[in-house]
Amino acid sequence: MEYGKALDLVKATVSFESAADVNLVKSFAEVTETEKALEIVAVQYQQASERVSDFNLTVFEYVLAILEQEDKIKEADYYENEIDAENDGFWWIDEISKWVKLDFTKTHINY
Repeated sequence: MEYGKALDLVKATVSFESAADVNLVKSFAEVTETEKALEIVAVQYQQASERVSDFNLTVFEYVLAILEQEDKIKEADYYENEIDAENDGFWWIDEISKWVKLDFTKTHINY
């Protein structure tokens, strides 16, 4: 898949009216600018589709798989309250009922 087609697909898939959609691509890309996040997702989606001969993931299936692989998604019961989650940089996303890492300036350190 060409980069231009990948970018068009990503832009067509992400609903700019949905904060969840935008936040998921920003978490994936680890940037705060929406347009830059879309470009990063498109490049990596395109590269993944070229590396795997039977690649058949949708944009969001791919984004969620990578976020889970990189431990940027936590199950609903991972945190007992929002304060603990936010201290680790995670925010609740209703649409997927999970915690998603959105603040990359915060990291949790166990002592």
